[in-house]
Amino acid sequence: MKKHKLLSISAVIMMLSAYGCSLDEFNPSGISTEQEWSTPAGYEKKVNDCYFDLVRIVYGQAEDTYLMVAEGGTDIWQDTNPDGTNGNWSKLLRYEDYGASNGMLNEGYAGFYGILSACNAAVHYADKVEGLSETRINELVSEARFIRAHALYNIVEQWGGKYLPLEPMNSPISVLPCSSVNDFYKVILEDLEKSSYHTGSKRTRDTCSRLSFICQSLPHFLHLYRRSG
Repeated sequence: MKKHKLLSISAVIMMLSAYGCSLDEFNPSGISTEQEWSTPAGYEKKVNDCYFDLVRIVYGQAEDTYLMVAEGGTDIWQDTNPDGTNGNWSKLLRYEDYGASNGMLNEGYAGFYGILSACNAAVHYADKVEGLSETRINELVSEARFIRAHALYNIVEQWGGKYLPLEPMNSPISVLPCSSVNDFYKVILEDLEKSSYHTGSKRTRDTCSRLSFICQSLPHFLHLYRRSG
């Protein structure tokens, strides 16, 4: 019996040895980031990714917490709880706690940096895309630049001069150097200027609040805003 088992094991080993090297496997996860985002479908997915945190966190799933960060404490909103005991909601609405201890501030902050990360990748890989016309690539990267400008504007207006990454993150970093407010506005204005050149498609016009002239007029508003600020 023991001899029979040994023969069976030996046969299995021989079969694995004979056929193991002839397997022709396809690993769909083996494609690199650059390979995926340089294809037409992959690049369009990356541009769509720029909207993900914009919809899911900043203006959606975060229960409008960023709206409270931006407008809480003003006469636009009123706390319906007269005793102000509705936790952090009451604190924001009454302008009582905008410190680090209020976790509601983190959702919008993290959301805008998620948007920034996606947009940085879309801008970076634009010149590596194959199979799309130059016109189409310009339209798509203009969307990414416009959304990036939107994210940067909200970051710098609510939190001041913070970390300003403009390239995809390929490895962890231990230090986050802060940039000046002027550095932020320089990138914002450059992105808006570049995106205004390629607002011909309906999709891009929709991104620019449905009218392409907003992409062209917003930089003028920001120049006036910064000069008067």
